[in-house]
Amino acid sequence: MTDQAQLNALAAVFQVAELVDGIARHGRFDDANTRKLLEAVFEESGAGADVLYGTPGAVDIGYKQLEQLLFNKSSVPSHIIQYSLGLMIVQRKLTKAPDLMSALDDQLALARRQYEHMGIEHSSVVSSLSDAYSVSASQLKYRIQVAGDPAWLSQPLMAERVRALLFAGIRAVTRWRQLGGSRLDLVIRRGKLKRQLAQRNTRA
Repeated sequence: MTDQAQLNALAAVFQVAELVDGIARHGRFDDANTRKLLEAVFEESGAGADVLYGTPGAVDIGYKQLEQLLFNKSSVPSHIIQYSLGLMIVQRKLTKAPDLMSALDDQLALARRQYEHMGIEHSSVVSSLSDAYSVSASQLKYRIQVAGDPAWLSQPLMAERVRALLFAGIRAVTRWRQLGGSRLDLVIRRGKLKRQLAQRNTRA
């Protein structure tokens, strides 16, 4: 299950990238495919893959992007790759910034209390997850630059959704690394990832 959990977490990272792009370019908020990503933020780090990313199909969008990257890289928009790799860079930099991690933990504790009382769909929860990104990742010198239509990105609600998703992406990277994932997997261990994807498709 560890390999499957690791693969699920990596697919979640790429799904975040795709959903962020949908908001930024088209103002499209995919509630169904966003929900489990945000809920996974509040799951314990030792939770299994089925708990973290829910029922089968929860991160299928991410799996599609991951498969295209591994088997036909030219079909994946460059900004999707940039967002995914950017999340990995940001997560790594945050682990080396204890003051930002402390601020993140405080904000996440507030978001958790709201989540437990109001559920993931409440606007206050999304806003708090957005704030968790703002007090941590947004304070780094390295920042993820989201490209899109200013008409959408200038809307406070859309901007909050983007930041909340990016925060969920950082958490997915954390889970992926806790399960043994590494950026090297995408560079020199692509064969292993391809085999894991093939095994997943065989079981599906």
